[in-house]
Amino acid sequence: MAIGIMASSGGGVRKNVGTMGKAFHVGHGVRAGIYAAFLAQDGFAVDPDIIEGADGGGGEGHQRFGLADTFSGIGRYRLNLMVDQLGEELEIGRNTTMVRMHPGSTAPSSTVDGMIALAKKHSLSADDVDEIIAEMTPQCVAIAPYAEPADEHRAKFCIPYSLAVAFIDRDVRLAQYEVERIAANDVRALMRRIKVEQPHDLKHHRGQWGENGINWGESRLTIKLKDGRILKKATPYSKGWPEDPVTWEDVRAKYFECTAGILSHAQAAEAVDMISNLERVDRIADLVDALSTRRTM
Repeated sequence: MAIGIMASSGGGVRKNVGTMGKAFHVGHGVRAGIYAAFLAQDGFAVDPDIIEGADGGGGEGHQRFGLADTFSGIGRYRLNLMVDQLGEELEIGRNTTMVRMHPGSTAPSSTVDGMIALAKKHSLSADDVDEIIAEMTPQCVAIAPYAEPADEHRAKFCIPYSLAVAFIDRDVRLAQYEVERIAANDVRALMRRIKVEQPHDLKHHRGQWGENGINWGESRLTIKLKDGRILKKATPYSKGWPEDPVTWEDVRAKYFECTAGILSHAQAAEAVDMISNLERVDRIADLVDALSTRRTM
């Protein structure tokens, strides 16, 4: 376990996705960034040219392995992307941000939305279903690869579970990833009737997501019913993606769900009010305090 935590401490490894390490990757990265800023402020000095590598006449010496060469491989990177149009346009202003409305893996959320929509539209129950086929991209399957929801961590990256609970509950929130719900017989029974496939026409979605128009969440659902009907739905994107942006009320409701049991409702409401009127907040410290579980005021 110590070795596994160490692996996530160094920068995060995908093998820890589906464990407590997934959240640790993000939190520890933020903590390390803040700590680095404090050290730099106090005069802690390292190589000032840390991004690029240089052979310096020494070939494979220490100076060869800057940030880019170490993590991408020697020469296998495009540093120009760091500065292209720098200062001209902010990414956040291009409406490319994804807001995750489901707590599970990002990529299958489009299919989850499609499953909920079909189940609601046709008033379906699990007893109506003979088979469900989810056609998905290789990226989607790779990022949510677990066939069994062994616990609440792996369940978030288990496509059959997420689709089954979405069909039955008509919703996928934090409650759907509680241990009791994961073990429930109704969800487990429907999981056995769900097949995940990677059809040929979706296999071109390999490569780094976000480039060249790749849509990692593109998928198709087919529900075969016991009465002979076949229902189909293409699900190219999820609510919260740029194609179907969320409202302020959507984000507000999600914040209250995520902070329940951590912050009081009054404190959460205070933070939401400050964020919605950010331009009029006199001290950012007041907002930080409203977001903290250890209030200073």
